[in-house]
Amino acid sequence: MAGRLRVMLVDDNPAVRAGVAALLEDSPVAELVGACEAPEQAVGLAGTLKPDVILVDLLLESGDGFNLASTLRERGCGSLFVLFTAIDHRSELMSSALTRGFHGYLSKAAAASDLEDCLATVGSGGYWLDGPPEAVAI
Repeated sequence: MAGRLRVMLVDDNPAVRAGVAALLEDSPVAELVGACEAPEQAVGLAGTLKPDVILVDLLLESGDGFNLASTLRERGCGSLFVLFTAIDHRSELMSSALTRGFHGYLSKAAAASDLEDCLATVGSGGYWLDGPPEAVAI
């Protein structure tokens, strides 16, 4: 990984957007280059910003993260996707995320340090499933 990863966040909760921004403000690993609350906004923003990684919530007020990732890929987005959710169906969601081409699953209940670790792992071509792969059994 050369330089800081360019990260975009799609989450309809303003507190989550502010929290991720604060966590990445001084990060040597990643910088938050954009954040939005709705899939419609994400399509335009991703095309403009061309982030390396997109953190996307599963349930959005006007859609869902899986469909958003599909739409962005169809439009030529080359970003890697991490499902970032508070939904507690861990093994089912991890499996669905991998099947749908995501490179990560990160619970919003994870430790703050896991955000940087997840982004570093995914940004270097690995997979993060709410912990390093060797720590996760699906």
